[in-house]
Amino acid sequence: MIQKIKKFFKSVGPGFIIASVVLGPGSITVASRIGSENGYAFLWVIVLAAISMAVYTSMGARFGVLNDKSILQAITDTYGRWFAVLIGISAFMAASSFQ
Repeated sequence: MIQKIKKFFKSVGPGFIIASVVLGPGSITVASRIGSENGYAFLWVIVLAAISMAVYTSMGARFGVLNDKSILQAITDTYGRWFAVLIGISAFMAASSFQ
């Protein structure tokens, strides 16, 4: 029984980590507040965000499985180091602004 539980948590462990990053306390708080103030008026935003997140997560996962390099390494090979640095810093700043 304990082995089954350990196996289960090993298989879903990365999913829990990603879910906790995506659905942090800030996201829950903001979503609850917007929902309480506006009702279902902004439900379309949640649907659009969920679709976008699924598309980009799927695309990133496929890229990682099919290639032996990261996305930034591929950008470096194709467009050069400075462009890859610019993309990396931009992605970091965009992700940080939502935290």
